[in-house]
Amino acid sequence: MNEKDYFEYSDGWVFIALFQYNSEWKKIDLTNMIAQGDMLNHAIFTLEELSRGFRKLQTKELIKINGDQMILSEVALEIKKSVLNSGVGLFSMVEYALKRLNSKKVITKNLELNLISTCEFLTESNLSKAYQKYTNKNS
Repeated sequence: MNEKDYFEYSDGWVFIALFQYNSEWKKIDLTNMIAQGDMLNHAIFTLEELSRGFRKLQTKELIKINGDQMILSEVALEIKKSVLNSGVGLFSMVEYALKRLNSKKVITKNLELNLISTCEFLTESNLSKAYQKYTNKNS
């Protein structure tokens, strides 16, 4: 990672875990995000990783959040398509996405802070419940 890169590894990991979303508003499913994240990285997201990832992705207008609903922007959909069509393996997807997210060729905006969702749904309690649901499905 270069010093000037905005997105870090965990942000790319969050981004890939959001590939279930598209250009239509959809309820945010933390259990599914945990499952996707575990599949990609054999690890479970922390509240800090999710909060930072959501904030950074919103700041660059790659995702939009309204209450407990999310949508991917056109730029995010292009990056998603590029990742999915890249032919890279599952464990290389995050690194590939990170290169695209930090690419100078990808034009993103800087959203004003007052327009960024505070992600009220993203609490330690909700994350814990989602994790319990995930582990119960897989036991």
